[in-house]
Amino acid sequence: MLSKSAFTVSLLATFLAAGTALAEPTRLLTQPAVSADHLAFVYAGDLWLTDRDGLSPRRLTTSPAEENNPYFSPGGQHIAFAADYEGNTDVYVISVDGGNPERLTWHPGSDTPVGWSADGEAVAFVSRRETDHGRSGQLYHVPVSGGAPVKQMEARFFRGQWDESGERLAYIDHGPAYNGLYGGSAGWRGYRGGTSPSIRILNPESGELQAIEGERVNDLNPLWFGDYVLFISDREDKVFNLFLFNPETEELVRLTDQKTWDIRWASRRGNHVVYEAGGQLHEFDIGTQTERTLAISLNPDLPQKQAGWKNVRGQIQDIGLSPNGKRAVVTARGEVFTVPVEHGSTRNLTVTDDVREYTGLWSPTGQHVAWIVESLDGQTLVVADQSGLEETREFEIGPDFYSLLAWDGEQDRIVFEDNRMRLHSIELESGDVEELARSPRQGGFDVSFSPDGRYLAYTLRQPNYLRDLRIHDFETGDVETVSDGMADVASPAFSPDGSYLYFAASTNAGPTRFSLDMTSQERPFRAGLYALVLQQDGESPLAPRTGDEEAASDEDEDKDDEDNGEGSDEKPAKTIDFDGLMARKVALPVALGNYSNLSVAHDGALFYMERVQPGATVELPGESSAQDNELKRFDFEEREASSVLTGLNGYQMAAAGKHLLILRDSGVLAVAEVGDSLKPENLDLSDLRMYIDPAREWAQIFDEGWRFQKE
Repeated sequence: MLSKSAFTVSLLATFLAAGTALAEPTRLLTQPAVSADHLAFVYAGDLWLTDRDGLSPRRLTTSPAEENNPYFSPGGQHIAFAADYEGNTDVYVISVDGGNPERLTWHPGSDTPVGWSADGEAVAFVSRRETDHGRSGQLYHVPVSGGAPVKQMEARFFRGQWDESGERLAYIDHGPAYNGLYGGSAGWRGYRGGTSPSIRILNPESGELQAIEGERVNDLNPLWFGDYVLFISDREDKVFNLFLFNPETEELVRLTDQKTWDIRWASRRGNHVVYEAGGQLHEFDIGTQTERTLAISLNPDLPQKQAGWKNVRGQIQDIGLSPNGKRAVVTARGEVFTVPVEHGSTRNLTVTDDVREYTGLWSPTGQHVAWIVESLDGQTLVVADQSGLEETREFEIGPDFYSLLAWDGEQDRIVFEDNRMRLHSIELESGDVEELARSPRQGGFDVSFSPDGRYLAYTLRQPNYLRDLRIHDFETGDVETVSDGMADVASPAFSPDGSYLYFAASTNAGPTRFSLDMTSQERPFRAGLYALVLQQDGESPLAPRTGDEEAASDEDEDKDDEDNGEGSDEKPAKTIDFDGLMARKVALPVALGNYSNLSVAHDGALFYMERVQPGATVELPGESSAQDNELKRFDFEEREASSVLTGLNGYQMAAAGKHLLILRDSGVLAVAEVGDSLKPENLDLSDLRMYIDPAREWAQIFDEGWRFQKE
């Protein structure tokens, strides 16, 4: 089953060569059905009909909904098919002469036709309406004249066909792990595990059951040829080919010799089998043992190919807020935009529908935006001014897949991670790239720059699945592992004055970190919040207070100067004293909880997320546990935490520490000023639009899909 979304991804095989679409046979024809006079198939999510030799094509259905799984009636005058015209997959029948399809099933579950009854009075279909075993349903018949479906047997059923007498059924009882053959997303070609289906031949009257031998191979698409069973299988070389089985002698013969392309779907009429391979339809003559390719050329109007303007706010991948909360950088559908919070217009900084740009990141100065450009030749880091009008700087960074994590404005340095679990930094002045760390486990890095940019705090997942806290000194090149591997550390965040490094840490995280163990899925995760006093002569943020009057200090005078507009933009430079650093750890007075996303505001208050514990609630359909997530603020003056917002999936703090970009549980983006209470204002994304030429996008998607497989 080829969905229309999948079709738009891969249609380039037909249209990449401009001017040759009419001369070349059309590719991506799928799910053929054959009768004595006609050939039906699916193309671009619609049903098409041609003469028996593939000539005189015409489109039978034109609905924006997807039609698939066509089967001719025994007399060849009608076609049964599946469609989701009304938001649900049901069985429909249409005449080969065209007209409106007639709906036969009405159950809210999915009903998919698999053929017809031998007398042509009913459509056979598979449904999970009574039982659902994950990869199988049960077989039903629904009368073409109308009426309730009738279950044919209690046994599991996935796909199959009655013989011409209606006395025997050849079928498979569950779908393959390679479910991409039937509209799924798994491409487990050559799979040899326990869910590889075998074909069974059943006589319901006598109860006699025969299985075609072949353990741990994929046998699919059974068809009757007199008393023989035709089917497609990958049993010999992991390429699906056509085989013929004699139930009486149990003799098995291979009929076709496809070397590269799988036979994905087959249909028989008389001595001829029409099958799909390599996006084309082929015909095999069982009598003469010959085959030919049917050259079918279509030239339809396709909405999927029409260029035009589209709003892409439903395809946002990355977001960020400018330092002073003036604009948000939004990466959506492979383009980098900046969106005004209050004044101005939305800007597309890239305008390249045939190139994918991703992970847009705002500089701490607010004057530049960085992103990565995807390419077969290697990825490029691009730095552009915020208006998108000046010349850009480009840096080649390698062939892998990267994500930008943080940008230090003091040293003009960006840190980023790749798909090989490595952490890198690049100095934008020289373009030098340095590998900072390599993790033995998947999971990514949490990072934070010190205010002066000398230090980078980051987490590194160890072989025991717990994350250690490490600090890299760019000035000396030294790396200090601060934690001892006995706790899971997350979300380090430097204070604006460089005196403290905050983080979350848990000693009960172990069972939840090994995700393949299903017994750990709903265990509570409890973390505490901590502060490291970075200088030996530093004072704890929770030091006892005497209540005495204090003399004015130089720091107070400097603060007064800043309040009067006389302050400096320079960030405080403080050296970290690593000797005895963990001994200067201070636990904040908060209950243990599911904490993450620590950040520090300009006034020194600590913001963090408290998420709902996994398994704590079971939501109704359409609801989300995120409605109970909380954004909290720890006030060091009051020395207590308070909830400032609920109902959010995440947030980011702007570099200046005065604004927050909030992702609400509804998916809406909002911006709020930092304070002990928040008043978020939704971000207007109505102008997040781009001009899209689908054919140009498909070429890029094809190339990047190939690179995904390669890397």
